[in-house]
Amino acid sequence: MNIGRGLFRLWLIASVVWVGACLLRFDFSCFFGSYPWCEWWMLHRVHYYFSSNNEYVETLALTFGVPIVAFIIGAAILWAVKGFQREKPSN
Repeated sequence: MNIGRGLFRLWLIASVVWVGACLLRFDFSCFFGSYPWCEWWMLHRVHYYFSSNNEYVETLALTFGVPIVAFIIGAAILWAVKGFQREKPSN
């Protein structure tokens, strides 16, 4: 059983779901033009908690930043756990 491979596949599935959910949440037409619904979206957007006004950077950070950070944390934990495994004796 390869735990690393299984965790990578789990991360990959979770990342695809996360990115898909983020892309469905945002209305990207407001980035390319001014439409009547864009004013409401700008007032009630997910980015309310960020201090920056750059919508592109915030959207990219939220969409792709979370899976990247999760991968780095998972890789670090897996690396640390593998450091405690016993080495197989060579004959």
